[in-house]
Amino acid sequence: MRETNSDAYYKTLTTQKQLYCLLYGVITKCNSFNVLCKNLQFLENKLTSIGIEELPDRSTLADANANRHSKVFELIYKYLSEHFSSFLGNESYCLIADIDGHKRIEILDSSTIPLFDNIFKGAGRNRINGVKKGGLKIHTKLPLGGVTPNMVHITESACNDKDFLGQLSFQPNTIYVFDKGYVNHKRWYEINQKEAYLVTRLNKNAKFEVVEQKIYDCVEYADGGIISDSIIELKKERIYPKSQVSSL
Repeated sequence: MRETNSDAYYKTLTTQKQLYCLLYGVITKCNSFNVLCKNLQFLENKLTSIGIEELPDRSTLADANANRHSKVFELIYKYLSEHFSSFLGNESYCLIADIDGHKRIEILDSSTIPLFDNIFKGAGRNRINGVKKGGLKIHTKLPLGGVTPNMVHITESACNDKDFLGQLSFQPNTIYVFDKGYVNHKRWYEINQKEAYLVTRLNKNAKFEVVEQKIYDCVEYADGGIISDSIIELKKERIYPKSQVSSL
């Protein structure tokens, strides 16, 4: 691609051809690079229709995977996501399409992919036997009602979830939903300043003071619903505004 100049030092294996090979590995569920290369050999000349007249050598594909910057594939994903946004993020599929006039809801979450400890730093505490798996952590942002993430950020598995909030640009009239692993009061304040909202769970050891509280009758939440509404003030973060909390 011109933006990244990703084909500058490659004569035969272009970015497009490399992407085709990697996508084939994903579709056929290849669990290793060796398996991918062996499966490609069975295709022979069946890829001429997409411009691959000769399959790349194993070493050529390995060099491209190691040396070609991942930024180009990040841009390809971004452009594809934007181009097909009307199909991938159709809010008509959302069961909660309108909450107090705020129609956009974004869900944040992460998944860990176990890999090699000597390459990627492991997650969590060291086990008693000293064994600790390394890996990658995939941080994603998904529109409620969409089918694919509109943002993907990859880090080592040891990276804390709350660091992902630093990669985001918050939009007004948007509700951000995430679990209690994303405790970052500074970023929460920025969400509030952008006239956006967040839904999360407080940690058990969170220190706060209840300013106002409304408790609902058990008849209203017997079949599921809000037990109480509370306006609280975090004791350690008094520079930030009060927060409204609903108990389910």
